[in-house]
Amino acid sequence: MNNQFARVLFTIFVFALVLFTMWHSRMYRPSMDKVIIMDTVVTISYPGIKQKNVSQILVYMQRLSNMLDYYNKDSCLNKLNKEGKIDAGDECFDVLYEVLTMSKDAWSKSNGAFDPGYVNKLPIGRTHITRQKIVLAEGQVLDLSGIAKGFIVDKAVEKAVELGFPYVWINAGGEVKTYSQEGRNLLVGIRDPKHRTKAITHIYLKNESVATSGMYERGMHIVEPNGSALPSGIISASVVAKSCAVADAFATALIVKGKDFLDDLSRMGLPAMCIYVKDSSEREIANNLWKEKQV
Repeated sequence: MNNQFARVLFTIFVFALVLFTMWHSRMYRPSMDKVIIMDTVVTISYPGIKQKNVSQILVYMQRLSNMLDYYNKDSCLNKLNKEGKIDAGDECFDVLYEVLTMSKDAWSKSNGAFDPGYVNKLPIGRTHITRQKIVLAEGQVLDLSGIAKGFIVDKAVEKAVELGFPYVWINAGGEVKTYSQEGRNLLVGIRDPKHRTKAITHIYLKNESVATSGMYERGMHIVEPNGSALPSGIISASVVAKSCAVADAFATALIVKGKDFLDDLSRMGLPAMCIYVKDSSEREIANNLWKEKQV
């Protein structure tokens, strides 16, 4: 009798375990949504169990885009460009303060290669930034296109964590950030400049970001801060960092400064690689930190 009862209990336990596994697999199976941010298709992958919450993230990303988009005449950035200053207490201030502080730091560390002030050739180093006020130099105009998407991706992942997402993966046209509660490695492909659907290499990210800037999608849209054409010959540059905004800014700087900047990025603790043209052929080069992340 006892043996029969034990077998019944064991059968019930196994059945319950199978049902739980099926439920868990279905609820945590990846779902995917897309949104347009700054003329870029942004893909967000997340567990199906959080589908009802993902709209909050998408709305949040749109809100940040509306604040930082240089090509949106009503954005907070263009309000700053027009008025030349913004005070603490303005609804735009905290976001602009954070992204401009990061931009100024990247400008300094890249020796001016990353510079949102290139528009009128008045570097962001001349922007006065305090916790009370942001003041542009006279005639200064800022364009945050080289860091804004990465910044928005960072903030979207922060929002996902705040909402209890066990994992999330966001790709904003080459600006990629991954997160998982367990800190798992995630395989990410870096696009081959010659092929839209092929990867030239793969790396592992663990709660990290990678940003890729390139000349192959939009042509010659990156220029030196002084406005002249780029001499580096780089057609694609990728940088890994904890922050997607940081990776975004330094990928732009790598294209501007050329492959010798790889060593500087290594000293900053940032894995990086680039593809450049020499003698009409494409060549790939990376620093040692990047090589350690490759598959």
